[in-house]
Amino acid sequence: MPYLTSLSIRISRKFQIARDDWFGVDALATVTVEDAEAHLVDPADIRRMAREQATAAVREQIAEERAERAEQRRQRALSQPNQGAAASYQPPIDPAEAEQRFFARYSEIVGGQDWSAVQRYLSSRAPKPATVEGWIATAEAIRDRTRAQAA
Repeated sequence: MPYLTSLSIRISRKFQIARDDWFGVDALATVTVEDAEAHLVDPADIRRMAREQATAAVREQIAEERAERAEQRRQRALSQPNQGAAASYQPPIDPAEAEQRFFARYSEIVGGQDWSAVQRYLSSRAPKPATVEGWIATAEAIRDRTRAQAA
């Protein structure tokens, strides 16, 4: 029975990360068995080990390429800060920041910098929001009321 003492496997593939964004990977794995042990090792095991090594190298290349592309996108986003408000919107971190943003945007509309002005504008006695979601819902109510008055 013939024995395998060395086996090389090359995997070359083309992968698509995003639409119209392709890259190629190439991996070469060589498994070598000493001549003295060659008759003890199943040739299928040698092929399996070489294939596993090549596949692992391809996966590593794909992960590196994805990380590199993500870093490039992040760098482009940082270098182009004026892409519009929707692209750069980050939700408030806590209720205090949500309140600060709310009054920075809506104080002129509601006629004041405090919650009583909002209650007067909305004709509501609702308590001051305690969550970010509550401030967002209040902002939606202000926008709805403004649109209704304009119509």
